[in-house]
Amino acid sequence: MAVYSQVTMISEMEKMIAVSGADFRNELYDYVKNEIGLSNAQATSILQGESLWKFSNKVLIALAEFMAPAMGIQAQEACSCFKDADDIDPTPFVERKKKFLEESGHKYMASRCNKTFNHLLTVYELKYKKDICEATKEELVDAISSGNTINYRTMQNVLPIIKHYIEWCVESGLYVPYKVELLSLKPSDMDIRKAIASKLVAGPKELCEILTRADGLVDARTIICAVLVWLGVSTEELPFLLDSDVSIEDHKINTPYFGVVDIPDCLIKFFVAYQRYLFSSGDSMFEIEQSDKFLKRHMSWKEINGTTIKETTIRQNLSSLNGKLKVFPDTCYDLTSKGLYMSGSMWRLYNIEKASGEITDEDIIRDARISFKNRSQKIAWKRIYKAFKSLYSE
Repeated sequence: MAVYSQVTMISEMEKMIAVSGADFRNELYDYVKNEIGLSNAQATSILQGESLWKFSNKVLIALAEFMAPAMGIQAQEACSCFKDADDIDPTPFVERKKKFLEESGHKYMASRCNKTFNHLLTVYELKYKKDICEATKEELVDAISSGNTINYRTMQNVLPIIKHYIEWCVESGLYVPYKVELLSLKPSDMDIRKAIASKLVAGPKELCEILTRADGLVDARTIICAVLVWLGVSTEELPFLLDSDVSIEDHKINTPYFGVVDIPDCLIKFFVAYQRYLFSSGDSMFEIEQSDKFLKRHMSWKEINGTTIKETTIRQNLSSLNGKLKVFPDTCYDLTSKGLYMSGSMWRLYNIEKASGEITDEDIIRDARISFKNRSQKIAWKRIYKAFKSLYSE
C-alpha cells in the first residue's frame, strides 16, 4: 500500500477540486454538508478552492475517502496519512533516543531534544512503524511541519537536533537510507501552511464565521475583543479604547496606532451585539454610565472608580475563546491574541499589495508593528507572509 504524506495528499485533493466538473462538485458539496456535517460556508469554501489545512483530520479522512476513487487510488491509501498511529510499542524508538542523548553529549539539552523526539514519535514513528532516521526527506518535512509552528526560529532550533541524531545513527551503523537528503534539510524546506491555517484566519469573512459559531459559548465582550485585536488594537491598548473611538453607524474605529480604520461590513454585527449585551444585562452588571471606556467592566461590590479592565483579563478571555473553539470537531483552530493580531496585519498587507502591486519593508514594519533586528528575521517574516498569501490569496 502506498504511503502519502499529508502535504502531498492535501495538495492532490485541492488540485482535484480545482479541475473537477460540475457533477463532481455538486456531489462533493452535498457530501460535506449532509454526511460530514459542515456548514454552508465551509462547504462553499472547499469548492472555492480555499485551503483544506484548516480542517480537522476527521474531516480530511472523510474527504479523502470520498475523493479517492476519482483520484485513482484506494480509499485506505488516501486517508492513511490523516489517521492516528496504531497501538504499537514505542519502547524501541524511545530507547534509541535515550541512548543517543547519553552517547552524544546532548544530555544538557535533554528537555528540548525530548520534546522534539516525542512529537516525531507520535506523528511519524508510530504511524509509519519506522525510526525517523529511515524517513524520506518529504516524510520528515511533513512530520516536522505538523508541529504547528509558524516561527522559523523554532525550526532552526529543531533541525540541528535532528541532524545530530541522524549523524549519530550513521556513526552507530544504523540504517539511514536517505542520509544526504536528511542532512541537507533547511528551515526554508519546512511547510508551515498547516500552522498558518490553524493559527491565522484568512480575513474578515472567516473571522466572522468563527465568531458566529462561538456565539453563546463566550460572552459578547470576549468576542468583540477578538474583533478589535484583529482590527489592529493590541491587548495593551484595548483597555483604553473609548466609546467615542467607535462609530457603528460609520463602520469606523479610531485605533491608537493606525488611526481611523474601516470596520468590514460582516463584522459590524458583533459591535451591535456587544452594545445590546451591555444594556440587556441590567444597569447593575456593567459600569455603563460610570466609564467612557469602550470595554465595560463588570460591577462589583467594591468601588471601581472608573478603573480600566485589566489586560490580563482580556488575554484570559481570549484564551477561553480559543478553548471553546476546540469543541468543534471539524476544524483545528488555535487562535491566540498574537495570532488574531498577526492575521489582521497579514490581511492588511495583502490588500496593500493588491492595491499597489508590492509591499515594502516599511509596510511590514508598520502593519505588523515589528522591527527587523537582523536579515534572517526579515526573511523569516516574509516567508510567513508568502505562505499566508499562498493559502488565502483570491
